Amino acid sequence: MKRFKLDAEVRDKGISAKHLKSEGFIPAIVYGAHIDAISVKIPKREVEKFIRTHHVGSSLDVEVGGESHFVLLKDIQLDVIKRDVIHLDFQALKAGEKVRVNVPIYLQGRDDLKNIIVQELLSEIEISVLPKYLIDSIEVDVSNVKVGDQLTVAELEVNNNENIEILSNPEQLIFTAVEPSVYEEEVEEEDEEGEVEEEEKEEVTEE
Repeated sequence: MKRFKLDAEVRDKGISAKHLKSEGFIPAIVYGAHIDAISVKIPKREVEKFIRTHHVGSSLDVEVGGESHFVLLKDIQLDVIKRDVIHLDFQALKAGEKVRVNVPIYLQGRDDLKNIIVQELLSEIEISVLPKYLIDSIEVDVSNVKVGDQLTVAELEVNNNENIEILSNPEQLIFTAVEPSVYEEEVEEEDEEGEVEEEEKEEVTEE
């Protein structure tokens, strides 16, 4: 699968983010242990296209001044109110040097289930891997689960990939399948606990 590529330009640090935005650009930085940090600007339309299908931890190529950098998207800063992207951080990767990254887990097939609720307990795991073996996500098919079924990190198929080291706790539960009635009871209990905590806070405040 071909990697996504973003074309960036070196930016003048003296120009404000507000001015860049008015010109249709988003500021970003490319950094790494083996390169000097590069402040860049990227067309807003290209950034929006990229984040529609990618996330923090995704790998891609960022081209600056004719030089291509294989990078990880390390951070996306959003406007607190409008939720617009206002800055991106990219970590440049070096061949032969492992990187630690969080990989999201996607549960597929929930819509095919009847009278079963799949409770998601873990949405990502941390791995250590060489850049050339990076993965963007892990998909888990839950379309055939039964009540009582569950899955731990140790049971993920990715454990069979000798190129990837799983750093997350192998005993952590990723999901558990329960009856709707059990799920509703747990939600009600959580709501009640939240109400009790809120009441206790109010009592302390009054004292």
